[in-house]
Amino acid sequence: MPLFRVSLAAVMLALSGCGWHLAGQYNVPETLQPVYVDGGDVSFALRDNLVQALTTSGTVLADDPGTARSVVELRDEKVDRNVLSVGVDGTVREHELVYRVVFRMRGVDGRQLHPRQLVVLRRDTSFDEDNVLGREGEEREARADMEREAVQQILRRLRAVLARAA
Repeated sequence: MPLFRVSLAAVMLALSGCGWHLAGQYNVPETLQPVYVDGGDVSFALRDNLVQALTTSGTVLADDPGTARSVVELRDEKVDRNVLSVGVDGTVREHELVYRVVFRMRGVDGRQLHPRQLVVLRRDTSFDEDNVLGREGEEREARADMEREAVQQILRRLRAVLARAA
């Protein structure tokens, strides 16, 4: 048993030394914490998903921008529905959902830490006129999935830019 503990400790030490972290984890540099998430005109779900992801990764969040060292701004969230295919009877069979959101990160002094970037995600959904409730549920689930994926993309992009700056 002692050999197992020594081996486990060695593996953990090696992983921590190489910068390995759990998928979905994001560490904001301490010099930029606490972070304020400015949701502006985006949905509560998107803002809440980002706040939860940052909190889970150990980032200290500010309740208002006056106490923050940095601000993540989320803006211009939009979902469009485009027709992909039409049946022989002229009814829509498939839609494409296009989800867009703009984000940036800045210091409270106005200094840009991460430039404005657009996240665009697409999902195809089928339309069944005999199952309207199922279609609405599918579309709702696709949107929730795109919000979660947008948060992960935002975190990856922030990580890449802030890691170079550190």
